[in-house]
Amino acid sequence: MRALIILLFMIAPVFVAEADSNVTAECFKKAFTQHAMNKCSGLNYKIADTELNRVYKLIKHVYREDKLFIKRMKHAQRAWLKFRDSQFEMMYPQKDKQSAYGSAFSLCENSYKARLTLERVVQLKQWLVGAEEGDICAGSLKRPFEIEKQLK
Repeated sequence: MRALIILLFMIAPVFVAEADSNVTAECFKKAFTQHAMNKCSGLNYKIADTELNRVYKLIKHVYREDKLFIKRMKHAQRAWLKFRDSQFEMMYPQKDKQSAYGSAFSLCENSYKARLTLERVVQLKQWLVGAEEGDICAGSLKRPFEIEKQLK
């Protein structure tokens, strides 16, 4: 059953990501202006953000009985959002970003935020894969059989 869990959380989203990647790739193939490329990068960021929200909601569902964990996860996610925005401001510190970084700025913004978001997705997925019995540093990670049970 552990294989089923891993398949569900790791491989299935790959198919979605691959399909979304194809959508984005097709968008960029047809983008001949900076405006069109900016729009495609916005689509890419939206896809990443949708995946983040999907994983976050699934974790909330699996760990719903652990109120303290949910509270701490929400706090961590709000802190991560502040980190993402601060990291972005550090990367592009100028006040008038469009003037400072040019017409490709929207593309750069969306691409950078999409990358940070996908990194966060990877971080969060460990709560959906779980930890093996005997992992003394697992903290709040459930065991795979517990995750499977919550998903039924």
